[in-house]
Amino acid sequence: MKLAWHEQLLLTVALILLVVLACQYPLTSSFPMGGDAAAYIKNIKNLGKTPYHALGVIAGTWYPGIYAILAPASLLPFLGWPVKFMWWMAFGQIATGLSLGRAVWKTGGPMSSFLAMGLWACTPIILTPMFEDGTLAQLWSLPWFILSLDSFLAGNIRKTGIYVLATFATHPISAIVAALSFIISSPFLLRQQSQLPVQQKKLVSVCLAGLIIGFIAVIGFRNEILTLSFKPETSPYAKELIFGSFERWFMLAIPGFYLLIRKMKKYTPSGAAVFSAFVFISALLAFNDQLGIGIWTKRLSPYLLIAAIWCAAYAFPRLLYKLTLNKAVASLAAGIIISIHGIGTYTENQRILGLYESPSRYLRTSPDEIAAIAWLQEYIEPGQHVITSIANRHTEYLGALTDIQYNELPDEWVQKKLQTKTYTAGELILLLKRRESIPKELMAASPHIVVFENKDTVVLSLEKLP
Repeated sequence: MKLAWHEQLLLTVALILLVVLACQYPLTSSFPMGGDAAAYIKNIKNLGKTPYHALGVIAGTWYPGIYAILAPASLLPFLGWPVKFMWWMAFGQIATGLSLGRAVWKTGGPMSSFLAMGLWACTPIILTPMFEDGTLAQLWSLPWFILSLDSFLAGNIRKTGIYVLATFATHPISAIVAALSFIISSPFLLRQQSQLPVQQKKLVSVCLAGLIIGFIAVIGFRNEILTLSFKPETSPYAKELIFGSFERWFMLAIPGFYLLIRKMKKYTPSGAAVFSAFVFISALLAFNDQLGIGIWTKRLSPYLLIAAIWCAAYAFPRLLYKLTLNKAVASLAAGIIISIHGIGTYTENQRILGLYESPSRYLRTSPDEIAAIAWLQEYIEPGQHVITSIANRHTEYLGALTDIQYNELPDEWVQKKLQTKTYTAGELILLLKRRESIPKELMAASPHIVVFENKDTVVLSLEKLP
């Protein structure tokens, strides 16, 4: 399909925003913001060690598929692991935008598609938690999730099943959102079977039964999800979506939903049912704190954001065209509006990234802590191992950035070791000063036990006590 010049211009603007705002994170940050980054890096390094280590990683994770996506990063020789991780986060953001653009194209045409890409480009950090939390798996599950909805709306049941499985392998929460959308709409889908050919009837029945059985199986075999502890929380992202920078687009999504469902009812009634169920589920999850639950509202907000962008992007060119009666004017207006929105997003994200880079804020692993880990990697001797406390998650980067042997212990155990001066041969104790008690009296009385120290860390060897 050949695009008009104004559509090409809007596509160019959307792609520039998508790439620039996604790559802003790895290009301006020296270290990942999210605390989950260390776990991903440790696991991907273990995958390359031995089949035993690889099996342990796959068996011990909820999202094995993400390691297939992250594995190619190991082949890049010119970048260190923290930087590679940030780039893969950026690639996931871009992949999601492209997938959303593809899906919206099929329901709303090129102008809606490019607008959706541009709107998604403006979501990192301000409207989604993935960059700040380091939830790479959830971010990379979103393209599969969107493609599963897209395939169903296109009537391709087999592709839908494949994409749902890919979503589940990458991040089960996204797969559960997709499965619930299909399950809730299943009464309507089953009623619609009378209008389908025999082969498709069987396929729909098998797929719905598979989804329900799979959903029950996950809860049954991994029932620890029912006992996971959580602190009730409210989502700043959901509030930003409704009352912040995205407020106008969210308001536009309401008539957009009506227009989109009205169109779907004519051509794909089953698609209208599933999409309506998806919007309902995503809203329920994003605002479950309003029901007195408050479970994972931050992590569950991106699905409502996707629904809002989809609907708003569908409505905007249609409503604007009715006012202007000129598609070129509508495209130019869309390009100008998302450009302004993108500039505002870039400025705000730069401010937030600057806060994370500031050592005084201590929002991520500090340069001194990274320096201590690098020193241990270079100077630790054969037979030595490191003891550290779980009081500070930053010690997780020992496994992500080095190959040294270390153990993370409860903070009270480490403090007891220091108080009683007990140790094992070859033991070094790494303490991060910002959140752990430092034995200043012991260090003053026996300064030779300090083998490394900087502003934020100290490495002690009690073996050197007299």
